[in-house]
Amino acid sequence: MEDTEPYSPELLGAMIRLWSDSGMQECFSRAREYQLNDSAQYLP
Repeated sequence: MEDTEPYSPELLGAMIRLWSDSGMQECFSRAREYQLNDSAQYLP
């Protein structure tokens, strides 16, 4: 996948489901306790 290619519907759906997971949200809310890229909260 090139940087300029759009995400496939399958990948985008998987990313949305992952971000919607309560465990993922808990990890993100505790990001100050470990190194996490600042842009991790943004979906394309």
